[in-house]
Amino acid sequence: MLSKTTWDVMEKTLTGWSRFFVTGAALVATFVTSSFAVVSPDFPMVGFATQNGGTTGGAGYSEVTVDNASDLKTYAKAGNKIIYVKPGTYMGPVVVGNNVTIYGYQGAVIAQPSSGSAMKLSGSKNVIIRNLVFKGAGAHDDDDEDCLQVNHESKNVWIDHVDIYDGHDGNLDITNASDYITISWAKFSYTSASTGHQFSNLIGNDKKKTTDRGHLNVTIHHSWWADGVKERMPRVRYGKVHVANNLFDSKDASHCVRAAIEADIRIEKNVFIGVKKDLDLYTDEGSITAAQMIDNYEENVKTKQAGTGTAFTPGYSMGMTDVGTKEKAYALRDSIKLYAGATLGDPNSNSTVTPTSSSSVNSSSSKGSELGGGSSSSSAKSSSSVASSSSAMLSSSSVSVVAESSSEKGIENSSSSEGVMGLFFADASRWNLSVSGRELSVVSVESTPVALFDMQGRLLCRKAVGEKFVAVVPSAGRYIVQVGSESRIVEVR
Repeated sequence: MLSKTTWDVMEKTLTGWSRFFVTGAALVATFVTSSFAVVSPDFPMVGFATQNGGTTGGAGYSEVTVDNASDLKTYAKAGNKIIYVKPGTYMGPVVVGNNVTIYGYQGAVIAQPSSGSAMKLSGSKNVIIRNLVFKGAGAHDDDDEDCLQVNHESKNVWIDHVDIYDGHDGNLDITNASDYITISWAKFSYTSASTGHQFSNLIGNDKKKTTDRGHLNVTIHHSWWADGVKERMPRVRYGKVHVANNLFDSKDASHCVRAAIEADIRIEKNVFIGVKKDLDLYTDEGSITAAQMIDNYEENVKTKQAGTGTAFTPGYSMGMTDVGTKEKAYALRDSIKLYAGATLGDPNSNSTVTPTSSSSVNSSSSKGSELGGGSSSSSAKSSSSVASSSSAMLSSSSVSVVAESSSEKGIENSSSSEGVMGLFFADASRWNLSVSGRELSVVSVESTPVALFDMQGRLLCRKAVGEKFVAVVPSAGRYIVQVGSESRIVEVR
């Protein structure tokens, strides 16, 4: 354990209770509260979508709520709008213009017709798509379009918390010099409606498309390739692609990531469980720039690939969960399984449509880092009760958790905590969250487990049982306190 000169370890006597402390500097706290059953915390935007001036979608434009496909298509194509999509099924194709945020209520489904896409971005600029289910027409071995398609030099796109399955040709492809794209907390799968070509994600669609050089900068993080997916998780030509903190556990996978001509892929801190092959190096089309495997967790992987070359180092910073042990890897696995897909809260339920980019934080780069930094994007929904802030995050190199009781041992690093990130427990009938200086206290929890997360979804500490939880937050930023199936977001300023 690091010395007290490195970490400001504080202790407070709590008779009869276990004690947890997260170290570091902190300021005054204000509170923003939200409750959820199975609703994801509102994690910040990270990755390539924060670059090239950032991605703000329809922020600053008027808002509209739609409940029919005709209105959705009209407003989406026109652009310059924040569009809320009410529950229901909307038959595509939905063509998306510029400066658009499309945010679904729980139960909003965009369906792919028998021919064409469910939703298409073609040359679209500055687009955010969140909290939607995309239902494909069924994958078959014939030539058609993808369920969600990003094409023809579309730029600055954030696709977050989507559930895409049974895409006719693919689930989500990014092609033709599209650029500065982040895909986060997405779930990809295929069902029995698909009978072939269950190839999920293509980045760069042709070996002859040399105009893709210098483009196709894509980040995919906290996403899940689930059952039914056989290949392309993703398949990459020409692009620089950061594949970080994802889950690969499709029992149908022949291989997961495939690197092809001039692909430069950074495959970092992912979890591979029960797949036949983690990485395929496809050199038939030409040489691969790099497909570097970095600190991944692999369990029951039949063929492990060491990778090739040294991949690019991202120009942005982002937080990543360490998966160096089974316990840590399973924590990430469980969090992704719980939160990936259309699991955000409805509009006006304390969810921001365009939350602050975590790249607004001064932090070390993703290489060897646990947290991220860059320039922030503004909150798109002015009526949201969740404040935008440049959230300072925790890194595992600056966190100490101390647990003391007759049943618990001291913990040197927060990510080695016995608690599993993302698990829900019995609801707490009453609990109060209070602050004194930099100290957070949760009382009246009736022996319900309490957990503290950062806004990247990483577990900082967890208390198994007891009536009181005390933690000292390390810095300004937003944190998630979860008691049972209820959470509150704490903003420290």
